[in-house]
Amino acid sequence: MLLNAMQKIELSYLEQQKLFPKKVFALSCFVLFFVLISQVNASDNITAKVDVNSDILKPGAQTALKEIPRRDIFQDTFEFMLPKPTRISKKKRLKLVATYYNIHKAISIDRDGLEDAYPLLTMDGKSLGPFLTLEDWCRGACEGTLVVFGYGGKATVYNYAGTSRYSQVNCTSMFPGLSSNIRKKIGKARFIKARGTFGDGSRGMMLTPMRSIAVDTRFIPIGTLLYVPVARGVKISYNKDDLRFHDGYFYAADTGSAIKGNVIDVFLGHDLESWFAKFVGKRLSRKFDAFVIEDKKIAGTLKLIHRGKHEKQSLKKIIRKKISLKKRTRKKISQE
Repeated sequence: MLLNAMQKIELSYLEQQKLFPKKVFALSCFVLFFVLISQVNASDNITAKVDVNSDILKPGAQTALKEIPRRDIFQDTFEFMLPKPTRISKKKRLKLVATYYNIHKAISIDRDGLEDAYPLLTMDGKSLGPFLTLEDWCRGACEGTLVVFGYGGKATVYNYAGTSRYSQVNCTSMFPGLSSNIRKKIGKARFIKARGTFGDGSRGMMLTPMRSIAVDTRFIPIGTLLYVPVARGVKISYNKDDLRFHDGYFYAADTGSAIKGNVIDVFLGHDLESWFAKFVGKRLSRKFDAFVIEDKKIAGTLKLIHRGKHEKQSLKKIIRKKISLKKRTRKKISQE
C-alpha cells in the first residue's frame, strides 16, 4: 500500500513538472499580447487628448493653447517630391507679397455663470454646440478655420461659412492692423463643420498645410498652380527623425477679405510660425517671384489632394497592382 501511494505521488509530481512549462509559456504569451495591444492603442491615438480635470477646461479659464498633441500634418497629405518645372515662361511671372494664416486652437467652455461665452452659429442662426471666449471666437473668425477641443479631448474643426446681417460679437477692439470694416465683418461671421482634416477653402477645396494659399480671385483664379523658386529646398521639420524639403509648389484654394491684388496668404495648418521666413511674414513681406505653371500632371496631383481624393486614388492603384499580380501568378502556374 505504502509503495503504491509513493508511486502515485511520484507520478503526480512528474505530471505537474511536465505541465509547469506549458503554464509558464501560456502566461508569457498572454502578457506579451497585452503589451502589444497597449502599444497599438498608444500609437493609434490620433485625436488630441486634453486632461478633463485640468484648470484649462474650467469655466472662465484662458484658452491660449501653445502646444497640443496632434498627428503629423504630412502623414495623410503629400510628400514634397514634385520635380522642377520643365518650362518656366517669363510671361507667367508674378511679383507677389505674402502673409500666412493657420488653424486657431480653442477649448469649449461651460456657459453656466459666464456672460462672455459665445456660441458658434450657422448661417441659419442655429448653435453648432461649443461656446468660446471672446478672444477665441474672434481669432477663429479671423483665421477662418478653428479646431475646438471639447470635454474628453474630442477635436472638431469648424470653418467660416459667411456673414450674417447682424453682428454677434464685437471684435473691433482686436486686430488693430485691419480696417474697421473688416473688423466689423469678423463679428458677423457664421460657421460650419469642416469636411477636411485641416478645414475647407473655396469651391469645395480642402486646405492642405504648406500647399494651400488664399488669393484674390481677380488676380489669381482658384485652382491656379504657382511655383515659387525661393521656397524650393526650404527645410520643414517637426522632429529629428522627420526632415522634409519643400518643392516650391503652391495651390490657390482659398480666399480672404483682406487678400487684395498681388497679396497671397500661405496656409500653415497647426503651425504658429512660418517656415518660409525668406518670403512669408505675419505682415506683408518683400516682393518675390512666382510663376504660373500649366503642367497638367502636377496641377492634377495637387487638385486631387485639395479635393480629398488622393487617398482613394492611391488605394485604387494598390488594388490594381494586387489584381495584376494575381493574374501574373495564375498565368505562371497554368504555364507550368
